[in-house]
Amino acid sequence: MIEIKEVSVLDGARWHCVCSGCCCGGYLYGPIEDEVAERIENHRFSGNAHLIYPQGPFETAEIHGERVRVLRRVNGRCVFQSEDRLCVIHKELGFDAKPAMCRIYPLNVTLAPDGVAYVSLNMECEGFSKGCKGPLLVEEIGDQLDLLVEQATLFVSEEIYPRTGQKISFDAYLDRFERPWLDRLESDGPWLKSMIADVCGDAPEAFPKKSEMIQFRNEILNKIEELSASEAQKSELENDAIDAGFNRSLLLAVERLRGGALSELLFDREVLRAELQNAVFGKAFLRAHSLLSALGFEAVKLALAAQLLPENGDSARALAVVNRCLRFSSLANLEIDETCERYAVGWMQEEK
Repeated sequence: MIEIKEVSVLDGARWHCVCSGCCCGGYLYGPIEDEVAERIENHRFSGNAHLIYPQGPFETAEIHGERVRVLRRVNGRCVFQSEDRLCVIHKELGFDAKPAMCRIYPLNVTLAPDGVAYVSLNMECEGFSKGCKGPLLVEEIGDQLDLLVEQATLFVSEEIYPRTGQKISFDAYLDRFERPWLDRLESDGPWLKSMIADVCGDAPEAFPKKSEMIQFRNEILNKIEELSASEAQKSELENDAIDAGFNRSLLLAVERLRGGALSELLFDREVLRAELQNAVFGKAFLRAHSLLSALGFEAVKLALAAQLLPENGDSARALAVVNRCLRFSSLANLEIDETCERYAVGWMQEEK
C-alpha cells in the first residue's frame, strides 16, 4: 500500500457543480458503503417515492468480478435523481449522506509511487464547460481530502512504458514528460503533436505512408465501432437509454470520420487545453500499454469528438460523450496498442 505523503491538486483547475445531472445517468453506482446504505434504508423518502418503493433503492451488480450492492437504476438513471435533475438523497438527508463516489464526482484521484495523491477532473462531466468558470478546485475540496484518498481511481506503477520495448522509472517519467508537458500546455499549441514528438524522440522509425495511416485509422475505428455497437445493444437491453444514446452517437462519429481527413481537431482551444492538462496530471495516459499508444488513441478520440460538434453544440459536450464511451483503460481490451503507436507517429508527420 502506498503511503500518502502529499495531496496535489491540478494547478489552476476550476470546477463547481452546475446541477447538469450527468453524473446521475449512464453509470453503475457502487459499491455502496454499509453506513450509507443503512442511513438510506432508515429514511422514508418523499421525493421519487414512486420509483424507490416498493422495489427498494438497491440492487446487485458485478464490479471487477465481484457481486456488490449498487444504487438501483431506472432507464439508465439513478433511482434518486428527481425530475429537476437533482439528488433526492442530497435534498432530504444532506450532501454527506450520499455515497462516496457521488460526493467526489467528477474528481479523479491517482496514487503514485512518489507518495503523492494527484487530484484532477473527469472530463466526462457535461457541466465542465460551465463549471470550469467556477472557484479554484483546490479551495473547493479542502474538507474532502481524506475521502478522496480513500476513493483513488488509479494506482501508478513504478515503471512507465513510453513505447513498446522501452521502460523508464516513474521519476524519470515526471522529469522527461509530465512536467515539460504541463509547462507547455500553458503556452500556445499544437500541444498533442509536440507531446507525441517527445515520446518519439529524435529519430523515430520511418513515417507511415498516407495509405498506411488510413489503414491504421480504419483498424482503430473498426475496433471502436465493434465496442460501441456492443455497448449500445447491451444498454438497450438494460433499458439504459443514456449509455445507449452515447454509444449510438459515437457510431455516427465513426461513420463520419471514415470519410474525413486524417485529423481534424476542430476544438475550442481552452477545452482542448483542459482535456490534455487533466489527462496528463491525472496520469490517464498511463492506463494504456504505452504513452505513445495512449497519445495515438487520444488523437482518434479528439477527431471523433470533432465529428459530434454539429449535434452537441460545443466542444466540452462533444468531448464528454467520447470520454464516456472510450477510456484509456479500455484500450488494452481493444488490442490495438501497436496500431495506435504507429498511427501516432504518422499523425505527427501528417500534421506538419
